[in-house]
Amino acid sequence: MTLKEYSSSRGIPYDTVRKQFQKYRPLLEKNITKKGRASDLNKEAVEFLDSKQKSKPMSVLHREQMRLLKKNIEDLNEKVTRLENMVLELDIKLSKYIAKNESMVPKKMKVEEKKQEKWFKKLLRAINPNKA
Repeated sequence: MTLKEYSSSRGIPYDTVRKQFQKYRPLLEKNITKKGRASDLNKEAVEFLDSKQKSKPMSVLHREQMRLLKKNIEDLNEKVTRLENMVLELDIKLSKYIAKNESMVPKKMKVEEKKQEKWFKKLLRAINPNKA
């Protein structure tokens, strides 16, 4: 097992493993073989490095929490996407319904809309008489 494989299997940053390896290299000399530039650890070297790892139950807990949080974020993003699609569909249905039933709108409401429109046009003329 190489240092890179060891670090990924234990969830430890490679630089941390490399520094620890350098620190204990004299004790590990008989338990490592060189393959090019890579150091290959035998079973005893792996067990030795495991024994020298500081017990970090919190980091393991944090990794598990981070994994769960990422999963929750993905699930929530999917829900948001579904809800956005539902809102768009409902908006389209509402537009179609309004267009279909526009003739059923009471005349009183249409008159009020025209009054509001006239008021707005008067305001625009007052602000900019050339464009209104």
